[in-house]
Amino acid sequence: MKAAETIIAWNSITDKPSCHRIGPPGSIGIGPICKNDLDWTHPYICTGGAAYVHRRGMSGLAQQLAVMADWYRLVYCNGIEPYLAHLAFLEIKEYQTFIKYNGAGPDKGERGHDPNISYGRSIRTPLPEVKIVRQGEVVHFWPKECVVPIVTVKK
Repeated sequence: MKAAETIIAWNSITDKPSCHRIGPPGSIGIGPICKNDLDWTHPYICTGGAAYVHRRGMSGLAQQLAVMADWYRLVYCNGIEPYLAHLAFLEIKEYQTFIKYNGAGPDKGERGHDPNISYGRSIRTPLPEVKIVRQGEVVHFWPKECVVPIVTVKK
């Protein structure tokens, strides 16, 4: 997905599920701008990316840097597991472009991997398990131990 058309939704590690927001702490959703009265962001407390209208007009390096700033904010400020954030952001073309340009991925088996280029992790540590649920154009990335169902609600 292009960043100008993509909403990033998340719950920080300190957010608690409630009757209104069922997404687990430390989870991310990546999907298109909400259309047709369907709000796929309902499980999440926070939204970013193209949820901000000014981001819809950005392109090129400015958009790539904005996406990387989003990634950093989710990991550093909200405590999201870096690998979970990485997998989620691989859905965004500008993230793939930025990390490829910097020689850091996507790794073999990850979305956007180019087998003609040798790159990837230089440190091999156990990676956390991530539950990935695809619902049409929306992809949810949750810590593996979460079993809460994902729902889309009408606005």
